[in-house]
Amino acid sequence: MDINKFIIDLLDIQHRKQKDLAEYLAISTSTLNNWLKLNREIPSSYIIPICEFFKISPYLLLTGIDQDILNNLTPDETELLENYRRLRSVEKFKVLGRI
Repeated sequence: MDINKFIIDLLDIQHRKQKDLAEYLAISTSTLNNWLKLNREIPSSYIIPICEFFKISPYLLLTGIDQDILNNLTPDETELLENYRRLRSVEKFKVLGRI
């Protein structure tokens, strides 16, 4: 799981800005940009605050899997999610725009 890419996707999906996340984390936008665009390692001390910002679980951030939802999926929903995860970010954005 590429956490940096997942954060970029979350910013897009939630219509939020890197600037807002940087302010929430009390870091410079250039530091956040280095993490996300240059694929630098994100210090572990920022994992929980990032999750709080996006209102997601650390498990979801670190694995890309939401445990609560996965426990209740039908086979059709599982197949749909598997296909969605294979899409590129742009394609995911298009799908989300139609929902």
